Amino acid sequence: MATQISDKSDPDSYYCPTPKQMSHRLVMTRAFKRGWKCIPGDVTTAFLQADLLLDDDTVVFIIPPETETGGRKVLWKVSKAVYGLRASPKYFNVHFGKVVYSLGWRRTKCEPQLFFNPRFKGALMSVHTDDILATASNRDMPILQAEIQKVLQLRWEEPLGEQWQKFLGVEWQLTSKGIKCRVPRKYVE
Repeated sequence: MATQISDKSDPDSYYCPTPKQMSHRLVMTRAFKRGWKCIPGDVTTAFLQADLLLDDDTVVFIIPPETETGGRKVLWKVSKAVYGLRASPKYFNVHFGKVVYSLGWRRTKCEPQLFFNPRFKGALMSVHTDDILATASNRDMPILQAEIQKVLQLRWEEPLGEQWQKFLGVEWQLTSKGIKCRVPRKYVE
């Protein structure tokens, strides 16, 4: 992980949109109403999959861990969005958008982190940095998962169901009676 020491850039240059909680609920509600699976996913080493989007005259260096340099004082020139750089979430968001766009996904107009794909009728996907929540028909879901996994290093979790399952710090349960959420017990006395 890098530690950003100085950055004189405008905060807008590293702003990354995050979805409203309602977007995740919309995905879950679609799954519940249609009897579909609702599956969370996590992009593995997300930032390292995205290139730095820099001006031609900008270069980023990091001080590597001593374990990697044998104690020598060196700098590494960075070509990928690494953890610790303020703009890395934005770079990954741009990368993710391009990748899923190539697969037919489109951002909704009202929520930039909520995607739909006209090829998969009714499919929805909400994205919070590198955490994904997707639903599609039970026929389309395996196809959708395989397509995304071909272009992103991604680990799909078990579908939301009867057991409480954590997603973005909140526990969710998707049952035949509806959708429930709760704060994890470790945060409550």
